[in-house]
Amino acid sequence: MVARAGELVIGQAKCAVHRHPEKPADGYIDDLRVTPEYQRRGVARAMLREVERWAGEKGCSDLWLAAEPDNASATTFYDGFATAKVCLLYYWNL
Repeated sequence: MVARAGELVIGQAKCAVHRHPEKPADGYIDDLRVTPEYQRRGVARAMLREVERWAGEKGCSDLWLAAEPDNASATTFYDGFATAKVCLLYYWNL
């Protein structure tokens, strides 16, 4: 989804529905960003609320995302919506 100011795209959010054989579906927020000139104006909050609504309509029981721990503005923002959980992320080169 995108946020616009007139015709200008000022933000985007990408969410995927993960369906599981053993538990309810969940939503993974792959990306949420707002152009710098429009940050701290409620754009990201509105988009995240819309992602919540959309994911609920798709049958998701919860949402999750990953944020870099040194990205203080992102982690502070997400702390207003959810509780951080520690997990392991595995990366490999292809």
